[in-house]
Amino acid sequence: ASLDHRELLSAEAPAVIDAFERLRQKPDLLLCDGQGIAHPRGMGLAAHLGLWLERKQAEDALRKSEAKLRAQYQSIPIPTYAWQRIWDDIVLIGYNDAAMVATQGKVTDFVGIKAREMYHDMPEILEELSWCFAERSTLERERFYRLKITGEKKHLAMKYAFVPPDQVSVYTEDITERKRMEQCL
Repeated sequence: ASLDHRELLSAEAPAVIDAFERLRQKPDLLLCDGQGIAHPRGMGLAAHLGLWLERKQAEDALRKSEAKLRAQYQSIPIPTYAWQRIWDDIVLIGYNDAAMVATQGKVTDFVGIKAREMYHDMPEILEELSWCFAERSTLERERFYRLKITGEKKHLAMKYAFVPPDQVSVYTEDITERKRMEQCL
């Protein structure tokens, strides 16, 4: 009895894909000789491998792009905090390296905290975060602020930026020294 096209592909494709994945150096060109005409739609092993290779290349490009964006985010020299809307809550989900330095590493203790818990005594920050989500827009504010994590008093320039579909990045620049200099003038 002869194999139909589904059995042929299920028998050949995994072995060819496995062999390709084991190659240390990937070829620029892969020639595949098969009988595509035996498939009802003319899509034999070569067509299936082509689709698989294209998908692998797209996945690799996406991984590289995501890694580059993560590196860019981490290297922003201004402390940056990522807040995400999860149902009716706004939750701290991430931060960059500058935020780690600014908080003396304590920001890690706050990942997962709800904004309404963190800022229960500062309703204006809750309103600003909520506004950014509702308006899908950016907002800038300057304020005197006691850091929750270290207790230090600082003057901050805060920039809120909506990041579709459900996040707001908050950039917090310490402008305490600038404000002190302005008062001296």
